[in-house]
Amino acid sequence: MLGYRGRYAMAVLSGVVFFAEYAGDQGALAYSLIYNISYLGPECLICVVVTLIPGMARLPELLRRGSER
Repeated sequence: MLGYRGRYAMAVLSGVVFFAEYAGDQGALAYSLIYNISYLGPECLICVVVTLIPGMARLPELLRRGSER
């Protein structure tokens, strides 16, 4: 979750700085906040759900074992 917060903050910042011309009549900050949460929010939610699947915590260990063979 912390990684997504940082990614969201940087995406909003870059949207305000570099893509403000696409905001039209809206403010660049409001446009960037809404645009970036529209795809980062669902992506974060999907990652959290996948992480909560039983057995997913063991996946890195299983992958390491498989690469040692």
